[in-house]
Amino acid sequence: PTVGLDPDVRQEIWLIVRQLAQKGITIFMTTHYMEEAEQLCQRIALLKAGRILVVESPEKIKNIAKDQGDDNEGTLEKAFLRLIRGGAV
Repeated sequence: PTVGLDPDVRQEIWLIVRQLAQKGITIFMTTHYMEEAEQLCQRIALLKAGRILVVESPEKIKNIAKDQGDDNEGTLEKAFLRLIRGGAV
């Protein structure tokens, strides 16, 4: 939700989201900004053509991509690209 915002505003929103999560509040987010998802989310659903490919933690998603032959640097964005291009999880 923070793509296109100034960095200081983005950091403020991230802080609010973290504070709410620490209080046990569930937050549903949608973003194309993988760094944001990796920083803020405990579980991520990756979608392709409106269908859920996987729902896991950021680390688990990166591990799944590695298991499918991803030799990239281990970022969530690289894992996302590997999984949506590769198909099945």
